Amino acid sequence: MTKILIVEPDITLARLYQSALEKVGHQTLCAQTAQEALFAIEKHRPNTILLEIDMPNHNGLEFLYEFASYSDWTDINIIVLSILRPSLFERMKVSWRHLGVSEYLYKPETSLAALQQTVA
Repeated sequence: MTKILIVEPDITLARLYQSALEKVGHQTLCAQTAQEALFAIEKHRPNTILLEIDMPNHNGLEFLYEFASYSDWTDINIIVLSILRPSLFERMKVSWRHLGVSEYLYKPETSLAALQQTVA
């Protein structure tokens, strides 16, 4: 069973993802901010993080850079599920792999079934 931390500022979307992932046997927990996510990682040590990049204050990109500074977290899989198009970051030369991201999913093009399959 995979333990997944859902980092999503929209509580309605977080609950939707939580429900979909728990239906296929995953254990989930949610954080609405990057700071909550860092505390949750320390306390619960998830196997996978599902991350929205577009967050207020400490955004997802800043979270990824901070996350990458913890050498004992390198085995945690990160999947970005964001409203922001990946092409926006390609122009900025952001290296997702370097930041530990295994997949970048664009929310408007990702069904719950596709999310379940990607996390599996």
